[in-house]
Amino acid sequence: MKPLRSALVTGSSRGIGRATAVGLERAGVRVRLTARGGADLADGGREVPAAGPEPLAEVCDFADPAAIRALFETLDRAGFSPDILVNNA
Repeated sequence: MKPLRSALVTGSSRGIGRATAVGLERAGVRVRLTARGGADLADGGREVPAAGPEPLAEVCDFADPAAIRALFETLDRAGFSPDILVNNA
């Protein structure tokens, strides 16, 4: 089994989701943020700088099945396969 090293954190634009993403990043985990959108999501992306050159934050409304499919297609194209899912949305 490979070591945990990447995480997808839903609802990460603020509060517990953002704090979780920051904590994971500080622990050395490569983190991708998702939320319904807005400036808060972009601000959260600036707090989690270790993701490298890949897009850090993705807008996704988890109440919309088509948006979920699109998110995972985007992640797949980027070669991002999360080891950890924080379902905070």
